Amino acid sequence: MADFDPQRFPRATRVHWKVLLDEIANTRPTVSRRLAALPSLKDFKGVQIETDKAFVTMGSKGDVKIVRTGPNEITLSGGLAAESLSAQKLTLNGKPLDAQIKQLSSIPAILQRLAKLEAATTGVKDKNKLKLGDKGDVVLERTGAGKAKLSNDLTVGLDLTVGDDLRTKFAKVTDHLTATSIKGSKLNIEGPVRITDDIRMIYPGTIGYVFHKGILKPGQSSPSKYSNPNYWSGNGKISITVCSMHSEGSNKAGTSGSDHVYKVYWNSHGQPYNHYSQPMLSHLKSSDGKLILSGGGGCVFTNNHASHEAYFVIKQLPITSYISTRHAAKGTGAWSF
Repeated sequence: MADFDPQRFPRATRVHWKVLLDEIANTRPTVSRRLAALPSLKDFKGVQIETDKAFVTMGSKGDVKIVRTGPNEITLSGGLAAESLSAQKLTLNGKPLDAQIKQLSSIPAILQRLAKLEAATTGVKDKNKLKLGDKGDVVLERTGAGKAKLSNDLTVGLDLTVGDDLRTKFAKVTDHLTATSIKGSKLNIEGPVRITDDIRMIYPGTIGYVFHKGILKPGQSSPSKYSNPNYWSGNGKISITVCSMHSEGSNKAGTSGSDHVYKVYWNSHGQPYNHYSQPMLSHLKSSDGKLILSGGGGCVFTNNHASHEAYFVIKQLPITSYISTRHAAKGTGAWSF
């Protein structure tokens, strides 16, 4: 146990070293000796056993045996101690011994690399990094308690389970995404979304489709074709439509402020078609009279300011459509999970 060094190998206990030493001590090689041609035995005296199945036993209990196991081959049962051993070929467990010695010769280098790796992480166990690739271009880094950072893309063929936050610059999900919370500056989902709880909007967040938007210079109006809400409403869709415009600037007194016009109404495209005559809320002319919203049931914006621009948007919050009705009835789309 003199080689036991807890400083070099902190993860190895005395039990590990004892098992290793016992395995080495219990290894008993089978050695085959194939020597060069013997000299003439004419003038020699010795023991000759004239049978192919010959053996010699030594010891009171016969614990050491020398057995002829084949042409020009003997097998020794027991340990062999010698100051030197010369043979044309040595095998250990049926494998050339020289190849196994070469493998064993690499152990010191492996132990040295292991020692360097252990030393490199000593004292910085909370700041570990794992580098992959010839140039270390992929790095997995521990950034805090229960947190890690991956420098490049992560591709997962099956499920990915994260116990805490999952933060990434770009994430692509080809099938289902299930999470208790999702945070990000932008979320682009192509396909159905199912939400089983509230949607919380942080100011100034809004929801709804933007079908048209623009900036009107002084004296400019929006295209008249948007007076027909059917232009942007899908077939069989029932929606809440919002037309809104405001301007920002200073009045004659030099005080900065804003003016606003808007209209909110129900809009449907079906039977009857172009049904948008049920207003919910409207303010068609700004308090200074410079911003005007017209177009009957639709939305045409006019900016009559002489000095500053105005901003307008047409948005819809769809309630239902013929596609969503079919999905709900058949249990497909967002209703499939």
